[in-house]
Amino acid sequence: MEYAFAILMFAFGAGLLIYALFLAGGNYDNILRNWATNPPDKEKYTKEFGKMIALLAIPPIFGGALSFLINTAVAGVITGVLFALFFVLGINHMKKYL
Repeated sequence: MEYAFAILMFAFGAGLLIYALFLAGGNYDNILRNWATNPPDKEKYTKEFGKMIALLAIPPIFGGALSFLINTAVAGVITGVLFALFFVLGINHMKKYL
């Protein structure tokens, strides 16, 4: 049970990376709720969205690795802060493609 946080974070990060790989193909139908937005260039939007998802996979993987070295609660806080920061960066990046 000691490494449950690390295992879950690695699994979540891996899931996000797999989803980002599916989006890298440029198929707009792979985006959940693709009816919610209507970008001018759907293939480019999908590829950039995949990059944003890959960016969001970094904090859980980093947090999982960090939890092996320090307290799990501290690693969780750092993961949350990094996730929020990367989410804001990703939103600002995606505004250009709408």
